Amino acid sequence: MPITPDSTQTQPTPDAMQQPPVTPSPHSQPTAQDPNAAPQVNMPAGAPPNLGQAPTQMPKLAQQPDKPHIMSRVFDGILKTMIGGPVTYTDPSGVRREAPQSRGAMGKAIVAAALAGLMTPTQYREGAFGTKVEDFGATAGNAANAAKGVMEANRNRPQQLSDEMQARKLMTIQNNAHLAQLQAASAHAAHEMNEEQAKNAQDFNSVFDEYDKLRTPTEPKAYLAKDLTAEEVTAPNSGYKLTDSNIVRYGSRTVYNPQTQQDEIHPTFAILNPDLKDIQLSPDVANKLAEINSQWKDIHQTVGGTVRVPVNAYVSAMHDYQAVTQGQSTLNALSKAYGDGKSIDLAAAVRNSKEKRNDILPALYTLTQTGAAGHTLDNRPDSLLTTLRDAPNGTQVLALMGMTPADATKKIEDIQNQRARTAKLAAEGGIGDKAPAPPQMVSAVIAEAKKLPPEDANAILAGINPQGMTVGELEKLKDKVLTTVQQNKVEEFNKLKETGDPVQAAKTASNIIEGDVDSLVHSTTLRGQSRQVTLNAIHDEAVKRGLDPVNYSEQALEAKGNMMRDFMSNKKGSTGSQLSSFDAFLGHEGAALDALDRLKNKTLGLSNSPVWNAAMDSVGKQLTNDPDWKAFKTSLLPVQNEINNFLSGGFAVQAHEQALMQQVLDPHETPSRVDSALRQLAETADIRLGAMGRRYLDVMGTTYPHLIGDDAQRTLKRVGIQSMAVPLSVSLPKGWKSGQAQPLTNPTVAKSFVQAAGGNNTRAAEIAKDNGWTGF
Repeated sequence: MPITPDSTQTQPTPDAMQQPPVTPSPHSQPTAQDPNAAPQVNMPAGAPPNLGQAPTQMPKLAQQPDKPHIMSRVFDGILKTMIGGPVTYTDPSGVRREAPQSRGAMGKAIVAAALAGLMTPTQYREGAFGTKVEDFGATAGNAANAAKGVMEANRNRPQQLSDEMQARKLMTIQNNAHLAQLQAASAHAAHEMNEEQAKNAQDFNSVFDEYDKLRTPTEPKAYLAKDLTAEEVTAPNSGYKLTDSNIVRYGSRTVYNPQTQQDEIHPTFAILNPDLKDIQLSPDVANKLAEINSQWKDIHQTVGGTVRVPVNAYVSAMHDYQAVTQGQSTLNALSKAYGDGKSIDLAAAVRNSKEKRNDILPALYTLTQTGAAGHTLDNRPDSLLTTLRDAPNGTQVLALMGMTPADATKKIEDIQNQRARTAKLAAEGGIGDKAPAPPQMVSAVIAEAKKLPPEDANAILAGINPQGMTVGELEKLKDKVLTTVQQNKVEEFNKLKETGDPVQAAKTASNIIEGDVDSLVHSTTLRGQSRQVTLNAIHDEAVKRGLDPVNYSEQALEAKGNMMRDFMSNKKGSTGSQLSSFDAFLGHEGAALDALDRLKNKTLGLSNSPVWNAAMDSVGKQLTNDPDWKAFKTSLLPVQNEINNFLSGGFAVQAHEQALMQQVLDPHETPSRVDSALRQLAETADIRLGAMGRRYLDVMGTTYPHLIGDDAQRTLKRVGIQSMAVPLSVSLPKGWKSGQAQPLTNPTVAKSFVQAAGGNNTRAAEIAKDNGWTGF
């Protein structure tokens, strides 16, 4: 039976199948306009009419989206109804949302509720004659309640998860807020505890470092970033969310400050990965945390092995430890200034307070907030004391410093009153007669008045205002004291000069040995019997006090008197005149160096050649109206005047010093060479002042307090000179009390003698003995 090809299949004849393959002609290829067209070929004669044609293509239907079957929607509705309807919760941002519920989850909840009901024990009730009868109602009720409990737990789960997320977020925010407070307070204290804080951070971060070493590729890494500055952490494009990721102290980095032109040590930080939920604690870190919280003590033995803690809780404990470390420094400084001065073991105090459930750690964080606001011991100590007095359990912190709340209140009032007096004094320019007098100055004048004979002291102090004194009142009081002191000395000296009174001679001898300059100078003018009586009294007093009488012989006293006159003289060529010139030179040089610094980056005209290396007379022609150039020329004039005083006032100028001075005076020199010459001359001036000070010390047995002024000291410090003169200008304290030497126990006082002696301890002991100290 012949087969007729249908529309979808064509069978060629055997003859046709034996035809050679047909190659389409080039012009029959698909055109560019229709690249998808089927190629057209020329078929041989006798071929079936549809041989070589592309098979007929069915039209493509548009893809329809999958729609759930109507019965599926019905069953979904039934499942949602059985679990109580849609489950909603409030997310951490406060938005009400619907929790997605899969069919599997809904089915499991329903099955769990059914099983809970089925497994509820049968309830029985008392029947007739003491029998037990099944209570179908109670049993059904218990079963329904059990199923309801399972279903409610399922419905509450999304809210529970959201609440846990919210709690983690809030804990993270609190941790980062604590870190910000600690670092802000540390910055206001110039990061004085940076090294200790960095060491603590290294210890605490070791658990994260160890975790990163051992974690598998599927586990989250501990850090998102490390060793970032505060600016890098908080940069707008940093990508770090401070509400999700804990920030911890990491280390330190040297940062150049363009304003101060100095390198500064800045703390750095690390960003912890929020995907890391807990961390394994090492025994060493647990022991460190146990210093402030006994709950960490022996925790590895307590749990019998590995200890894992949530990251948020661990970071909080890290910050607590840093708060204690930082608070220790602040409280010790407060105790020294206003309390009993004893060193405080704050870690032990915090640990004990936690054990007794009266935690003082919140008071320390409140103190940190005050420090973060810029209130420090230097500028607002009353704020720190107020914080401790008013903070929860803060009175316990005050007790560590030996203070009660009443003591703190009194100190706060004293500090605030002093601040008000200082502000008023500043408002009046510091010189107004009606401005309040600084209390320390009032106390000093009153102490001097009390040294006078009782009748004089009582008369002077009778009119003191108990509410405080003004500057004008204090000046009048000081004048009265000084005048009375001088009058008494003159009367005593005249009496000694006229009569040679042994009592007056003994008193004068005591005054001279204890360093009274007026008595020394007057004693060298005595003649005859009064002179001999006084010399004998001085000799006897020196022997009585265990001093070498040779240092108080007639020749020694004459040398001391002459030296005092020389140092106090303003005559040309005197030591006093040279001291004035050197001190004035150094004081003026500081202003000249400041002016020179402002010329370093200036250039001249279109050539842009640096002023620093151009001759000064040439610079002056081009920078005539430049304010910095004018300031330099003005500041240089007094320096040059003092150099002229050296050259004409008896100062022995050496050849290299002469060259340096001429360099400063020469208008053809450059600012660069003038700057160098001034710095070398500053060293020369300091050396000369130091030599004069040592000469005074050798003869007088003490230092000369007027050797070098404050401005001159600042200049030496500015140019980096380790001054020889400054230690010889520090007034050495006297140890004499009622004619007896006192034991030297103050390290600061002892250091002043060592520095005056140029580091020679033997010589320092001799000087200390001459000034009334033993046991050096």
